[in-house]
Amino acid sequence: MAEFVRLAGAPDRLANLVGETTLTPDATDPYYERVLFALREDALTAPARSGSPAVYTSYRPDHFDSYAVDRPSYVVLGAVPTLQWLDWLDDDRVEVVFGGDPGRQLIEWAEIRGRDHRMRAEPLPTDVAVESVDLGMPAAFDDDGRFAPDGAPAPTRVETDAATLERLVTAAEIVDSEGVPVVVEDGQFRLAVSGEVVAGTGTLSARTVEGPDCRNWYGPELGALTRTLGGPVRLEIVPDGPMAVVQETESATRRYVLDERV
Repeated sequence: MAEFVRLAGAPDRLANLVGETTLTPDATDPYYERVLFALREDALTAPARSGSPAVYTSYRPDHFDSYAVDRPSYVVLGAVPTLQWLDWLDDDRVEVVFGGDPGRQLIEWAEIRGRDHRMRAEPLPTDVAVESVDLGMPAAFDDDGRFAPDGAPAPTRVETDAATLERLVTAAEIVDSEGVPVVVEDGQFRLAVSGEVVAGTGTLSARTVEGPDCRNWYGPELGALTRTLGGPVRLEIVPDGPMAVVQETESATRRYVLDERV
């Protein structure tokens, strides 16, 4: 069995990568139980298609302490055991090695190598047929990476941060709302949650707000998403339609698409 890929980094940084791809802030409660990674020389990408939100994250080589691909390949990992082992290790830096049959592209084993311990998983879950998986960007994005589900860029844009989105989700949970309202009104990002007894209104923190007003509703998956992210995010919204949550940094791009709850 040959080695295909080697990467290294701090365990918590690698755990964050798995968590934000599977929407798993807590290893005991994953939103997606498995994740597919495509490992290429120029990037590690994680396209997850099923359900809402759809996920597409991309990490450049400098996101890691080291990153070397001898053979472009694909791997399916279980979210929970991967996060548990990364949490168990007490090393400042670990190396992850992927390998398999030289005649195939699907990785069959993975090994996490710390200073004093090695954890090997073999065989890995291989019930995803690579031939049937679209490894490109979700169809809702155009060639320039803009969210354009109807062929035109989403008209409403809000630049805010993950903490503000999490506060919005928490407010909806407090009033026992049936969903999470994302509201833009008169050039402001608005708090507009309501339940049977309590309602909350006001403004939410945003650096910029552009485009037409909207009052969209999304499900609890928005909470799973916001609790795995930190820092600035951009909302690209189709009024009465889907929303993309996008985060771009120097070494990574994260894209999530949520269907509106009717």
